Amino acid sequence: MPEQSAAQVGSAIEALEAARRQSGASQTEWARQLGISQGHYSKVLRGKTRLSRSLSLRARALINEPDRSAFESELLRAARSAPQFRQLLQLLLDMHFYGFRP
Repeated sequence: MPEQSAAQVGSAIEALEAARRQSGASQTEWARQLGISQGHYSKVLRGKTRLSRSLSLRARALINEPDRSAFESELLRAARSAPQFRQLLQLLLDMHFYGFRP
């Protein structure tokens, strides 16, 4: 499974923290729901600790955000032998996850 880029990790952390603030939950409550300590959660937010793949998946589930990389990987794996189809899938995925951009 491909590693997440720094931008993807930063975006995931920002989305996680925005969802926490919107919910009104404390860092301690949010961390408990993620199965980690508040201190670990704080370190992830500050970039002092790497956002692991498993924590990223739990965070996405907590905020109901789809795991783009897993979804994308499955579709692209099926389309490896057809480059034009792969380009179409990439465009559709970008439109779905990031909104339409002409």
